[in-house]
Amino acid sequence: LQKAWAQVLQKGADKIRTSDHFFRIGGDSISAILLVSRFQQLGYQFTIPLVYQYPKLNEQALMSIQSGNMTNEPLLTKYDFPHLALSDTGFQTILTQIHQRGISLAQVEDILPCVTIQGGLLMNLTSDPSAYLIQMAIKLTGQLDVDRLVQAWASVANQHSPLRTYFIESPNTLSQGFLQVVLSSLSTSWTISDQPLDSLEVFFIENRWQGFSLQEHMVRNFVFPTTNSQVHEIIITIHHSLMDGWSLPLLLQEWMVAYHNHMLAVPPPQTNFPTVVKYISQSDPALAQVFWARYLHNAIITPAPLLYPKYIGPVGHTVYSTLLDISKAQLIQATQSIGISIATLFQAAYALVLGRLLNQDDVTFGMIISGRNLNIPSMDTVIGPCTNTVPYRAQLGSSPLGSWLESLYKDQVDMI
Repeated sequence: LQKAWAQVLQKGADKIRTSDHFFRIGGDSISAILLVSRFQQLGYQFTIPLVYQYPKLNEQALMSIQSGNMTNEPLLTKYDFPHLALSDTGFQTILTQIHQRGISLAQVEDILPCVTIQGGLLMNLTSDPSAYLIQMAIKLTGQLDVDRLVQAWASVANQHSPLRTYFIESPNTLSQGFLQVVLSSLSTSWTISDQPLDSLEVFFIENRWQGFSLQEHMVRNFVFPTTNSQVHEIIITIHHSLMDGWSLPLLLQEWMVAYHNHMLAVPPPQTNFPTVVKYISQSDPALAQVFWARYLHNAIITPAPLLYPKYIGPVGHTVYSTLLDISKAQLIQATQSIGISIATLFQAAYALVLGRLLNQDDVTFGMIISGRNLNIPSMDTVIGPCTNTVPYRAQLGSSPLGSWLESLYKDQVDMI
């Protein structure tokens, strides 16, 4: 072990005493990774957390002899997670980050790459901790058992990995630089107040301002009483990288069922989110590259025009405006007669507006898709961030309107 220290720290072995502290004679997080790798090459079952827990040479020697003391901390290797395709050094970097979060390796259920939408959302955390933060307020009426409510949430979380997930930085460019660590159990932060809210709007602003960081579990829940003893306000705060809009009603439904049927176990999902992640990571990127290269061949760059010069709208707000008095039933009837979807109709309309504003006959803009069309059973029941953003291209030629809409719809089908 002394020779391993000497090699890693680039010191003479005779300069290292048995009582020396690894981090006080030149060791750091990177050299700790190299030290563990060297120990494992020598046949010692040693981990990154143990280097931090037992930093002295004599302590590490004792731990290496008393192998029975190490059985509580399982030895994880990169081969336990073949879908990550990491080097030894890269995997040790991951273990270091897990330890720095105070997470025991025994808690680690899985380590997964992030899907594309997750990586994109997480990239904004450093510059804006409030970006892509979801806030929901729910009013529950009747006598509320808060302990049972919290336990019901925990029961649902046990079946859905996004509610037990931390994010860490990836040592390579995999999934835009982030990985997700799924824990076997993880307690959600609950704040149970005995005072009503003065203003829900003010609370939302302050809660959003607090935001999230990559170093924390990005779920926070609150319970507030109201002036009516039979009414409580429940506020859920969760980062969009853990949940999409499709998932939220599913989550709330399972939560309420678990609350009202607390004697019954929450059934496991037919398809869980890790299954989706692994399916995507195992798909052939060459096929996608061929499709998008053809689809975007000679596409013209489309700048995003502002509605008004120097206009900056309110962040996180929605503006509703009725322009045409056309019912949804009429829209459905019109699109069905052509054989397209309502979504295609709106995308075509937006493309026409962009084309006129920019004086272009070829426009491309981002389109959010549900991601629920993967060839996986029960995708409609998956709780997790399955959405994705893809380029949507519309070439504004002189074709008849019906034919043009049909071609746009065909392109959407081909994307699937």
